[in-house]
Amino acid sequence: MGAPNPPRDDWFELYAFGTERRFPVDYAVFNHYISTHPRSPFTARWWCSARAANCAGR
Repeated sequence: MGAPNPPRDDWFELYAFGTERRFPVDYAVFNHYISTHPRSPFTARWWCSARAANCAGR
């Protein structure tokens, strides 16, 4: 494989994960937002996932 792409000045981190504790209510708000907001990709198209027979529970 080739070398990774060099950093660009116009790129930015989209996600950040902290170590702060999350509570069930936090997930309820996230879930509501991504399942109801008109610009969410989950409301604009159908999504499906399947587990491969040989994935050994991973």
